[in-house]
This record gives sequence, C-alpha cells and structure tokens, in this order.
Amino acid sequence: MINYLMVKPINVNSLIEVSSNTRLIVTLDEHVTTGGFGSTISEVLAPLLNKSPLIMMGVKKGFTTVRPL
Repeated sequence: MINYLMVKPINVNSLIEVSSNTRLIVTLDEHVTTGGFGSTISEVLAPLLNKSPLIMMGVKKGFTTVRPL
C-alpha cells in the first residue's frame, strides 16, 4: 500500500517500480475520478507493456439531486 498525500508531483520511478511487483492497483479519489489520482496513475502506467490492472474508485462524474432538509 502506498499513500500519496498529493497527486502532483508524483514520483514516476517509484510508481513504476511498485507496479512491476503488483498484481492489481486500486486508487481511491475523494471526488470525481476524472482528472484525479487514478487518472494520473493511468497516464504514468499507460506506456508500460507489463502493467498491472488498474481499478479507479471515486464519485462518478454527473449531477446530483439536492433536497431541502
């Protein structure tokens, strides 16, 4: 398990090293997944031929309904 406090700057070499020894990568965003941590990880790992599957978890992009209290 790696805990990144910030999305950028990301240590690309560390991420590539860890991903080469991992069977599955799961990211969890506090907000929408689009443009978040999972997207950054995906961009780093996309060019690699031997990459682990990536599951990005977070809020799906869209609108929510707000009701008065």
